[in-house]
Amino acid sequence: MAIGVDLEHSAGVMFPGFDDVALTPAERQLLAALAPDQATLWRTAAWARKEALLKARGTGLRTEPASVEAYAEHGDGTVLVDLDTVALGLPAGFAAALAVFGAQ
Repeated sequence: MAIGVDLEHSAGVMFPGFDDVALTPAERQLLAALAPDQATLWRTAAWARKEALLKARGTGLRTEPASVEAYAEHGDGTVLVDLDTVALGLPAGFAAALAVFGAQ
């Protein structure tokens, strides 16, 4: 079993071209359906989920982020959860995720 955890701030997803390098086509579709005021936090959460997954799998960013589905069901025994950043005492703009690979 392997564990990956990631904490991200929204400032890290605000650069031009982020969606192209970080999101899959399906994720870009999900993003397009959101209200503009929800987009930044969604991007931040998606990035935290991807990084947690890649850390748990042991590949990190050697795997192209745009090839990793942050919101898909993972049939390989991976458990992925969003962490409550308010309960963790973090200020607004943060997202955090925990991935457990090989949990079954």
